[in-house]
Amino acid sequence: MDTGGLVLLFLSETFCFFLLRDSVRQLQSGGYKPCAFFTRNREFLLRYPPILLISAVFAAIVPSGIFLSNPVAFNAVLAAVYYIALACVFFYNFKKPLKVPFVLTARAARLYVFAFLAVTALNIHIFMRFQAYGKLFFMCPTYITPALLPFITLVAATVLYPSEALNNRRYVLRAKKRLRGYPLLIKIGVTGSFGKTSVKNILARFLQSKYCVVATTGNFNTPLGIAKTTNLIDSYTDVFIAEMGARHVGDIRELADIVRPDYAVVTGVTAQHLETFKSLDNIRAEKLSLITALPSSGYGVINRGGFETEVQIEAAAEVEKVGGEGDICYVSDAVFSADGAEFTLHLGGRAYPASTKLLGAHNLQNIVSAAAIAYKLKIPAEKIVSEISMLPQVPHRLQLIKNGGVTVIDDTYNSNPVGAREALYTLSQFSGRKVVITPGMVELGRREEIENKNLGARLAAVADAVILIGVKRAQYIREGLLSAGYNDDDIKNYKSLADAERDFGKLLFAGDVVLFLNDLPDGYTE
Repeated sequence: MDTGGLVLLFLSETFCFFLLRDSVRQLQSGGYKPCAFFTRNREFLLRYPPILLISAVFAAIVPSGIFLSNPVAFNAVLAAVYYIALACVFFYNFKKPLKVPFVLTARAARLYVFAFLAVTALNIHIFMRFQAYGKLFFMCPTYITPALLPFITLVAATVLYPSEALNNRRYVLRAKKRLRGYPLLIKIGVTGSFGKTSVKNILARFLQSKYCVVATTGNFNTPLGIAKTTNLIDSYTDVFIAEMGARHVGDIRELADIVRPDYAVVTGVTAQHLETFKSLDNIRAEKLSLITALPSSGYGVINRGGFETEVQIEAAAEVEKVGGEGDICYVSDAVFSADGAEFTLHLGGRAYPASTKLLGAHNLQNIVSAAAIAYKLKIPAEKIVSEISMLPQVPHRLQLIKNGGVTVIDDTYNSNPVGAREALYTLSQFSGRKVVITPGMVELGRREEIENKNLGARLAAVADAVILIGVKRAQYIREGLLSAGYNDDDIKNYKSLADAERDFGKLLFAGDVVLFLNDLPDGYTE
């Protein structure tokens, strides 16, 4: 290979190294499962096609050089233009913020290195092969390889998957061993279709007055997420709180087998993840399996407000329902406002006046679930009430943000019918022009259309203006709005949130209250 070929190979390798980031991140966001590469890849589909287009265009132009008197000079100019175009796309993608940024974990690094070695081997092989066709076609690999990066990464992930699965299993087994090594450790599991993170955070706050508490951070609610958090446990830790998420039947049982909780909270059930669970009965059974996994000495709390029908369950552990009048813990006389809520907390047979800065009626139910467990663990009711008044807002869960003259309610974390109803009720407590920005709800399976139409009808009763994001679900919401008699002139529709943001100056005004309702899961595509 001559000097020119080495330069081209170096340039191709350099660009491929940096462009690999998006492909590896796409797999990372999907749990490194090869099949995840083809689903919910909204952001990736916005970033990869320009590279594919540039590669296809320049590869198609190369053969035209055969008709020129100086094809080598033609290729040199073509290569310069190509790399400039590729650099522009790369820097545009690099500067554009990602909702969930790429994190260079050990697993991501292994995939990155393996994929890059595969790219290097392919580059060298193709360059050597194409040399036989002369200077004209020698450039073709330069244009082809970047377009192949997603497929190379997919192959690399598929090859590595068995070894990574074994490594994950070892990681989980170490976590199990670590948890079993602290026999006096109090272990609490929290699950449900909604409110898991809030209940976990509130409960941790209640317990910290008496115990040294370790809780899963953020939305670390998978086997690996929980396993990672166990590294924070030491001999000084009294309580471990594990948030437990589920997308498929059997997920909760797997998590319960890792943690083996002594206490459990089930917040409630809704149609979220219906596309993977197939039925609401499956979701209900899956969430409640955490209660049945408790030992006979355990204690479980079920918030009856989170279930549409009465819960009947047989379990070895003591199980109490909360949230209803006469239960061990419930609220009454609640008065909601833009500043939070004032209410009476009934706990252990006594009534206590309480207040919270948290927005939304559902947060009172989250407080009830957490308070019941804290009370069982000997936290005085007076201390619980005191902590309630100091509870901080949770980011993206009805989080109140003052942004100049506009009040923002950020409820973008989850996407389910129950959360949407609560968010709209909260919005109704505010004065001023009410604006809702939403892409609709996803992962509801066959109920997605009807639930989004229902959402539109509920929006019509509260919102003065609605800004829809996307196409498919936006159409369902629009139909629901119009069927409820909403004025079509008060509905705006944009393909993306970025498009809408460019018009915020024309859409939003001082004094407005803006609810960002729901958000598409990272990378979701219609």
